[in-house]
Amino acid sequence: MSAEAASGQTVNGAISSGDRASGRRIGVYVCQCGGNISDYVSVDEVVAAVKNEPGVVVARSAMFTCSDATQQEIISDIAEQQLDGIVVASCSPKLHTFTFREMARRAGLNPYLYTQVNLREQCSWAHTDDKSGATEKAKRLVRAGIARTRFTLALDPLRVETVPRAVVVGGGVAGMRAALALAEIGLEVLVVEKGPHNVLVGPGAEEFARRHGMGLI
Repeated sequence: MSAEAASGQTVNGAISSGDRASGRRIGVYVCQCGGNISDYVSVDEVVAAVKNEPGVVVARSAMFTCSDATQQEIISDIAEQQLDGIVVASCSPKLHTFTFREMARRAGLNPYLYTQVNLREQCSWAHTDDKSGATEKAKRLVRAGIARTRFTLALDPLRVETVPRAVVVGGGVAGMRAALALAEIGLEVLVVEKGPHNVLVGPGAEEFARRHGMGLI
């Protein structure tokens, strides 16, 4: 690696990843989750530990980061502090990924410049008997989320046209059940089986497949 690339400077007219990360303005929001996190993790200690991480310009805690009031505070921070990345340390991304992406969109921030850190399922609930250890783990998880956000890029969603067709390999009981379920939701299904068809579901295999919109090979 050249000295220019290592220092994060422009290389061959392109902006290197180091240069892209160095100018970020990131907001970090650590959720108490009504005690689900704060009962087992020292949230204030986590905020204090990460507030001086590279790129972080806002770091604070909230009782519920998913609440309308806190979302509005984050939206205000994005505008007032010119944030170009946010980290929300709360519960599972399965619950609130789209909540915070939509919040970012309302604030005029690309939704993919938001990072979710799971402090509830992966930290506080997993270490209810060790608050000190859970707090240290939370610090590392949030720092990792910040590091990731420093290198995130604005993305645009893609719409890909798909063909409503499926192939099921294996015509045993599980395979035929899966094929039937797929056919029932409107997919064209092809079942591939190396054995004779009449061994699979009996002499009426072809008729069964035909009635349910499936093909047999």
